[in-house]
Amino acid sequence: GISFGIFLCLHCAGKHRCLGTDLSKIRSFSLDNWTEKQVLFLKLGGNDQLKKFFSITRVTNPKIEVKYQTKAANIYREKLSRFVETYIKVRNECPADLIHFQRQHIV
Repeated sequence: GISFGIFLCLHCAGKHRCLGTDLSKIRSFSLDNWTEKQVLFLKLGGNDQLKKFFSITRVTNPKIEVKYQTKAANIYREKLSRFVETYIKVRNECPADLIHFQRQHIV
């Protein structure tokens, strides 16, 4: 799922598709083309980071239909999007700063 920077199995990807593209954008590794920005969402996000964020914000409901529509999920999605945008800006304007930037995390 690009929106959350996570890898999904086919079953979960199907459930995420049902959430709608305003909440969760899904791409296939083998069937879809990927932009550099979409790849950065996965590189800078990650399943472990989202899991940690949900734990910190006490999102415990395992149902995808509930978990990914919480306020915490929305905050994470927005933070990741800003993080990716900032990364691209830093990379384009001052590549030397990327070493420090890459050590940061969303959570």
